[in-house]
Amino acid sequence: MGRSQRKIPIDWEKYTPIGSVIQGTRIFAFKTPLKPELQDRICKTKRFTTSDLFRMVEGNGKSIGLVINCSNTKRYYDAQDIIGMCIEYKELQCPGRGFLVRTDLVKDFIQIIDDFLDRNSDNDLLIGVHCSDGINRSGYLVCCYLICKLGWSSHDALNAFENARRSPIQRGSYIQSLHKTDSDRRASSTLTTRRSNVFSDGTAEKTLSSLFEQEAAANSMQQFFQLEQQFKQFASSTCPDLNTFSPVHVPPVPQRSANITKASSIQQVSSSLDTARGERSYNDDDKSQASNIDYESMGKVLPKEAVSKSQSRRERRQRREKLFSVMKRGRFWEINEMRDAMKNI
Repeated sequence: MGRSQRKIPIDWEKYTPIGSVIQGTRIFAFKTPLKPELQDRICKTKRFTTSDLFRMVEGNGKSIGLVINCSNTKRYYDAQDIIGMCIEYKELQCPGRGFLVRTDLVKDFIQIIDDFLDRNSDNDLLIGVHCSDGINRSGYLVCCYLICKLGWSSHDALNAFENARRSPIQRGSYIQSLHKTDSDRRASSTLTTRRSNVFSDGTAEKTLSSLFEQEAAANSMQQFFQLEQQFKQFASSTCPDLNTFSPVHVPPVPQRSANITKASSIQQVSSSLDTARGERSYNDDDKSQASNIDYESMGKVLPKEAVSKSQSRRERRQRREKLFSVMKRGRFWEINEMRDAMKNI
């Protein structure tokens, strides 16, 4: 058994048949007319047919030049009733669900109106738009035209439609989409203005390059700060003492006064050794003897008659070699002890 179709749209009777023309345009919205046979159970004062549509518009001293059907059905009235009056008739199959994702319908709607206005620039024929009740889908398309084509803000477009139709758009998703459309249009307009200003003088390439560099620098800084934040999070999770560190934090340089003093002492003693070594060279046998030095005998003064000159020179050479070995090891306390021992000799 097939699904039965409703004869008339829901709440069709509670809406006014037509709205007034939106100020600054030729557009007005109206609810779909119904065939006489569909209105048997409707009060006569609330019935609305295509003949009623023409009569109401002409009663205001206007004429219709174009009707756009957005109701996604043909069963409510016969399109020939409109075409037979030498009025242009266009259909846009606008579904009740998934309507907002159909951006092609908005483009087609705008194109239909633009083409009509181009052909009728020498008259003031009106454009009538309707869906089932002439509120939601009709209002959305009309507001899109006001925003995208005429540059109106979404608030102005919604207010203008509500005042003309005497009923606001009732679906929140449609209203949100209109605000987003207005925001996207403003962003696109700002970018276009910047580009036109860039290429309006002779410094177009430099200015454009500067804009790209600024954008690249901003992106780099953003990535840098993200890395810094990640580093802080990692440091806090692994070692709490590292919380104060960051990729841009440089720990204080340790004091090097002790090392400088040590290096200065080494240079002084080394220079004295170089001077002493210049007096007389020594052979490999003397080097081997330097490793067997008796520290206890160092600094002792033997009687002059018991020590020969050669032995005295050998001892002095051994002491200097010992001092040189200590200097090479770099132990500061040994160097100080050797210096004190040298003073007592």
